[in-house]
Amino acid sequence: MAALKRVDGVLADCTGMANKLSTAFAKWDTSNGGKNNTDVNYLHKQPKGAKEGVILRDFQLYGVNWLNLLHRMHCSGILADDMGLGKTAQVISFLNHITFSRKVRPHLVVVPSSVITNWMREFETFGTNLSVFKYHGSQSERIQQQHELRGARDDYDVIITTYEMAAGGERDHKFLRKYDFETAIFDEGHVLKNQKSIKHEKIMRIRSKWRLLLTGTPLQNNLAELISLLKFIMPHFFDGADEALQHIFKVNRQTLLSRERVNHAKQMMRPFTLRRTKLEVLDNLKKKTEKVRYCEMTEAQAALYEESFAKTKAAIMAAQEGTEDSAPPKRKGQKGSGTKPDQQAAHLMQLRKAANHPLHFKRLYTDSKIDALARDCIRVAEHADEDLTEIKEDFAINSDAELCMSIAMQYKECSKHILPEQEWINSGKIAALKEVIEEAKSQGERLIIFSQFVQTLEIVCRALEVFGISYRGFTGSTKVNDRQELVDEFTRDNSITCFLLSTKAGGVGINLTAANWVVLFDQDFNPQNDQQAADRCYRIGQEKEVNIIRLISKGTIDEQIYELGKTKLKLAERVQGNDEEGVDGEEVEKKVEQTLMAGIMASRSAAAKGVV
Repeated sequence: MAALKRVDGVLADCTGMANKLSTAFAKWDTSNGGKNNTDVNYLHKQPKGAKEGVILRDFQLYGVNWLNLLHRMHCSGILADDMGLGKTAQVISFLNHITFSRKVRPHLVVVPSSVITNWMREFETFGTNLSVFKYHGSQSERIQQQHELRGARDDYDVIITTYEMAAGGERDHKFLRKYDFETAIFDEGHVLKNQKSIKHEKIMRIRSKWRLLLTGTPLQNNLAELISLLKFIMPHFFDGADEALQHIFKVNRQTLLSRERVNHAKQMMRPFTLRRTKLEVLDNLKKKTEKVRYCEMTEAQAALYEESFAKTKAAIMAAQEGTEDSAPPKRKGQKGSGTKPDQQAAHLMQLRKAANHPLHFKRLYTDSKIDALARDCIRVAEHADEDLTEIKEDFAINSDAELCMSIAMQYKECSKHILPEQEWINSGKIAALKEVIEEAKSQGERLIIFSQFVQTLEIVCRALEVFGISYRGFTGSTKVNDRQELVDEFTRDNSITCFLLSTKAGGVGINLTAANWVVLFDQDFNPQNDQQAADRCYRIGQEKEVNIIRLISKGTIDEQIYELGKTKLKLAERVQGNDEEGVDGEEVEKKVEQTLMAGIMASRSAAAKGVV
C-alpha cells in the first residue's frame, strides 16, 4: 500500500505537468495555415540556419514546436519518433531557434561514436548559423581541444561529444562537468536505461538546465527501465520514490498487476514523450515487407547443433541435481564466475553459434593438424621464440574460423593449412543468404547484412568472396573516422552489393538508404535492436520498397528467440499505444533459458517413462 501511495504521488505530479502541457497544446491549431493558432510562440516556419532548399516537413516543424514548448516550460522530454523520421534535423533546428531568438547557450550533444561524423554533417545542413565544437579524438587531441575551449569558452554554441568521452575517463568527464549547459541532448538515449550503471551515474553529474533523450525505442527491456529514463530527464519528480517504483514495476505477479503496471507506465511517460511512427506521418512511405526464411541446416551443422544441445541438456540436469558441470572451454587467461547462470548462458551461446555456422567450432583442425600448424607457425619470425606446447594449447581452444583467418591466412609459412572454399559456405544460412542476394541483384538492388557476432560476419565475408560478391562493412572495432567513409563509399559505388554490420555497431544512427534489402543473419535477444538495424534503410530518403529477411535455422534456439522477441514487442506496443491489455515484461534472455530448460526436462521426463 505504501508503495502504491508513493507512486500515486508521482503520477499526480506527472498529471499536473500533463495538464499544463495540454493547456498549451490546446492553443495550437495548425489547420488553415495556422491562422487560428493562438500560441504567440508557435513557429509557423522553420528557424533560419538551414541550407538553401532544405525544408522541414510539417511533422518535423511540429516536433520543433513541441521541443520549444517543453523548453519554455522547463520540462525535459523524450523525442521518441520512429527511426528515420529526422530527429536530428528537428533537434538542430530547435537549438538554432533558442540560441538566436532567446539567446541561450551553450548546448551539449552526446552521441554514439559511430554517428558523430553524421551529426556534424547534419549541423552543416540544418544549423549553419551555429558554432559547433567537436570534442573527440585521441588523448593528446582532446588535451589540445580542452585548451582551445578554455580560451574560447564563449565562442561556441554547441559542444558535441560521445558517450565514451562524457562518461569515460575522469579527465574528460571532469572537464565537461565544469560547464553549465543550457540544454543537454542525448542521442540513442536508451543506453541510459540502467540507472545503476557507471555511464548513467556519470552523465547525471553533467549540469544542464534541460535534458532531451532521443530514441526510437523508449521501451527496451522492461517497464522499470522506462521509468529509469523518465527519472533521468525529470529527477525531481521521482526523488525518493525508488523503492516504491521498483516494488510496483518488478513485483512478480501476472495478469492483475500486469495491466496496472502498463497503465502506470503510460501515464508517467505521456506528458514528456513525443512519438510518431512512419505510418502516421509519411504519406509516401514505401512498402516494407518482412519475411522469415527458415533454413535447413547442413549435415555438419546439424551434427554440431545436436552435440551442443546434448551438452546443454547435461549441464541443466547436472545443475538441477546439484552436481558439477563444465561450461564450454575458456581461452587462456579468461576468467569466469563458475555460477550456474553463467554456465547456462555459455551453453546457450554455443547453440546460437551452431545455428549460424559450423566454423564457429573446432572440427576440421584435428589434433594432428593443429600439431602441424603449430610447427609451421614457429617458423614465422614473430613466433620463433614461443613454446611449441603453449602454441598448441592455445590453438586447441580456437575455432576453425579463428585458426584459418588468424594463422593460416596470415602467414605464408602456414598457408597450406587454409581451409577449402567449400567449408565457408557449409551452412544452411549461407545457402539461403546466397539466394536472397541473387534475388536482390536480379532487381538491381543492394543489401545490408547484420549479425550479432563479429566472427559470424568474418565468416560471411569469406563466403561472399567465394561467391565473387563485392562488399564493405564495419564492426564495433572499426575506427570511428573510418565508418562514415565506408558508408559513403557504399552509397556512391553501385557495384558494391552488400554492406555488413554488427547489429549493435551498425544499428545506431547509420543511414544506409542506398540499400533496400536487410538480412538479419541471426536474432538479437532484444528485438528492438533488430528493428533499429532494419531501419537503417527504412527511413526518409528511401525510394524503393524495403525487404527485411530473417534467417532462422529450423528446429534451433533461433526459433525460440524469435517467438519470445515477438512477445516483447507486443509489450512495447501496449506501453506506447492504446492497448490496455498487459503482458509480463520478463527479459527475453531469461525466457529463452526457461523455455529451453522446460523442453529439455520434458524430454528427460518422457525418456524416464519409456516414451520415445
